[in-house]
Amino acid sequence: MRAVLRSRGGTWGQVCLARGEGEPAFSAAEVGFLSSVAECIGSGLRSAVFLEYATSAKPSRRTPGLVILQDDGSVDSVSDQALEWLGEFPERGAELPVVIHEVARRARLLADNDQLGPPARARLRLPSQRWLVVYGVRLRSPPQGHASTAVMLEPAHHTDMTPLILQACDLTPREREIVEMLLRGASITEMAKSLRLSPYTVRDYVKATYGKLRVQSRPELSAKLFYEHYGTMHK
Repeated sequence: MRAVLRSRGGTWGQVCLARGEGEPAFSAAEVGFLSSVAECIGSGLRSAVFLEYATSAKPSRRTPGLVILQDDGSVDSVSDQALEWLGEFPERGAELPVVIHEVARRARLLADNDQLGPPARARLRLPSQRWLVVYGVRLRSPPQGHASTAVMLEPAHHTDMTPLILQACDLTPREREIVEMLLRGASITEMAKSLRLSPYTVRDYVKATYGKLRVQSRPELSAKLFYEHYGTMHK
């Protein structure tokens, strides 16, 4: 039985429940119960984004972790730093988090099929509440060898977390665009031209965005997103 944990238009997690061979199938009542609590769990995960990131340590200066995967998903090699981070998942044993395999798969598709679309990149939350950025790169081996994929892990910086924070703040896609332009220093005229809106409409969006984030100026917006604790933003 699978469920997507959504809250306020965003997806914040998923759950997959399974029973062993010979055990009864999930009943309609159990499916109904999971459906009834899925949104509550999603809302909790959404709020936890603020709390987890607010209490996380400062970005580490340690070298990125590295995992080399073969096309069958087997691990060819792994760096000490990656082992340290992955060691926070003791219940998995030698099994890697699914997100690492998904990033590697995406990197293979992009390299082998020249596909366009989202990059081979994702975020991973550790049990210690630290966030990592995971990204993959396809490696080319000599003709006699086998192609493999490198998956790198490094601590997430404020800029890596900003899109997630903005989504958790209930900003619409247009309002998130406005925030990105404000942070880049774009003027009202430049934003209106880029978005094909009137300056008056852009000002309305800016006002609404400031209201949701509880700021009154660009410097305050920047401080809110990059320096202050995010845990205060959900109040």
